[in-house]
Amino acid sequence: MKKRITSILYVFCAASTLLFAGCGRTNTHGLSAKNPTSIKIWHYYNGALAAAFDELVSEFNNTVGREQGIVVNAESMSTVADLENALWDSANEKIGAPDMPNIFQCYQDTAFALDKEISLVNFDEYITAEERDSYVELFVEAGCIGENHEWKLYPTAKSTEVLILNKTDWDKFALAAGVTTQALSTWEGIVETAQTYYE
Repeated sequence: MKKRITSILYVFCAASTLLFAGCGRTNTHGLSAKNPTSIKIWHYYNGALAAAFDELVSEFNNTVGREQGIVVNAESMSTVADLENALWDSANEKIGAPDMPNIFQCYQDTAFALDKEISLVNFDEYITAEERDSYVELFVEAGCIGENHEWKLYPTAKSTEVLILNKTDWDKFALAAGVTTQALSTWEGIVETAQTYYE
């Protein structure tokens, strides 16, 4: 897992460096320890997660970052809400707001709205097809947003919904109601089965 997160951090940094080159905000030619590029990351990790992430950032800065001339500066924005507020303040150039970070955590709906304001990076421009294929396609697909369905959210975590049934009670109900677990394969089926159970 640590190796995977470190590689994700590397790709984030490489993509952001290339983004800067494309935007003309900084000169990325001849990257080296003497001419480093600084990458700012905003996240909402706290406690042990923040400490673990900071450790990975330090490891990156002292290894690949040092070799490639990339310095990562990570900052916790405390909560998802605080991070979203800071992103919008920055995107709207609110007085006193910090500059937009190169990389930030967010949910899909926030990214979709921000993309309309500031145009987020399309990762397909920086990641090879082979690298993309190493990810679960459904995770990558969930990160494709906008009118052109471009890959603008990088999958660092995904959640899974789980439905747990008491098999003994389910078997009694299924026999009496004439239903099977196949009925639970869709949200509509779950609702219909729950209604049948209720009645």
